Amino acid sequence: MAHRSVSELLVIHQHEQSNSMRTKASDLQINAHRHVSVIIPMHNCAESLGGLFAALEAQEMDPDRFDVLLVDNGSDDETLERSRTWVRRTTLSAQVLSENSKIGSYAARNRGIRAAAGEILAFTDADCIPDPQWLSRGCAALSRVGQQTVIGGRVDLFLTGDRQAESANAVEFYELIFAFQREISIFTRPAFQTANLVVSRAAIDAVGLFDDDLLSGGDFEWCWRAENRGFQMVAEDKCVVRHPARSSLRALIRKSRRVAGGTAALRRKGIEKPRKRGLPQIREQLVATKALLHDARIRSPSMRAAVLGVALLVQLSKAAEQLNQRISSARSYR
Repeated sequence: MAHRSVSELLVIHQHEQSNSMRTKASDLQINAHRHVSVIIPMHNCAESLGGLFAALEAQEMDPDRFDVLLVDNGSDDETLERSRTWVRRTTLSAQVLSENSKIGSYAARNRGIRAAAGEILAFTDADCIPDPQWLSRGCAALSRVGQQTVIGGRVDLFLTGDRQAESANAVEFYELIFAFQREISIFTRPAFQTANLVVSRAAIDAVGLFDDDLLSGGDFEWCWRAENRGFQMVAEDKCVVRHPARSSLRALIRKSRRVAGGTAALRRKGIEKPRKRGLPQIREQLVATKALLHDARIRSPSMRAAVLGVALLVQLSKAAEQLNQRISSARSYR
């Protein structure tokens, strides 16, 4: 089957529904009011929890329709204390769980999945701030297109301290331009991040849990596994969470090395990421370059050069980590 973009998948799926899989309005109403479990992994994120908790309490969805599962993964700061304090005080149905037997956000998410009672599971991260209509719009999208879909919401970047984009440093500009951008994809198959993912419980039961051996890329691997089982990836841009842009080169390099490590871990499992090759790959590189060179928020040539430098450092760090992983793998086979 030829690959289609996420937007094409949505149009085709809606067309098929209207012609051969028409759903009664009463069924949609029932589906739209199913209970939702929100699953959020936590690790040393005490400082970001205030914004998350306020956003959860500001959800427009009826509080009786959703519960919150906060899953700690070995934090050694005040994450557990602050989250437990919030659970005691909030009027929402919420609980704190722990996953200490295995390190990694996917292990924490799996712990939440096992404890979840909802017919719909909504995933976000502890440093994200969901919009007030995040849950209602994500669930409406799932109801509209059916359970054989995976809903990926939009992730918008923001600067900490309520700053405007013009005040960003080079690392923050790099994040604003490239992080979570669906328009720039090196993959031939669509997939979504767990920063904003909405699925039915039936989908989890059919596809399985996240691969908790992975420290990065487990959300994409799960989406590709779901697609192999007949699920379609559907983007819902009205379902929004906000994510802070990384501001330090150290944090950005750490992320790039983690991503490269996740790619290597997949390869060891015999899984190759479905990357674009040849002309499609060149086309995406040109789109990325154009985005950098023409972004109006970058007002000086020196800053544009600095952002380009950051981009090169990210690529070099990924290459270094990939080489390191290959050397480690070769040694392990001796």
